[in-house]
Amino acid sequence: MAEIETLLFANETFYDAFSARDVQQMRSLWRNSNDILCIHPGWGPLRGYKDVLESWALILGASEKSKITPINPIVTKAGAVGSVVCLEKLENQYLIATNLFLFESGSWLMIHHHAGPTSAPGYDPLTTDIKQQIH
Repeated sequence: MAEIETLLFANETFYDAFSARDVQQMRSLWRNSNDILCIHPGWGPLRGYKDVLESWALILGASEKSKITPINPIVTKAGAVGSVVCLEKLENQYLIATNLFLFESGSWLMIHHHAGPTSAPGYDPLTTDIKQQIH
């Protein structure tokens, strides 16, 4: 159970770094590898530590400040890999995100982030019948 709690903490720390526009904290969360991936809403996939972190520096350096809040996280763990699927509340807009982490050297390091629009603002994945969501 402690691993799930530390995985959720790593996910919260990711969103704290985003909201605080803390590039250094964001760097410390990502695994320094050419195998990491990031897909920002409306962007193509970025691969590798250099490209992923340059994208975060650009986003976090933007003049507009936005608080982003993760909502309804669903955690899955399989060995050294953990995933968190959650809604991202950004002002009056919702996105859905998948964050993958690898447990390495005693901590959860981000290896993948993918966020995009969802048509279900306020969607509660814990109480919604998934069969109704399939198209």
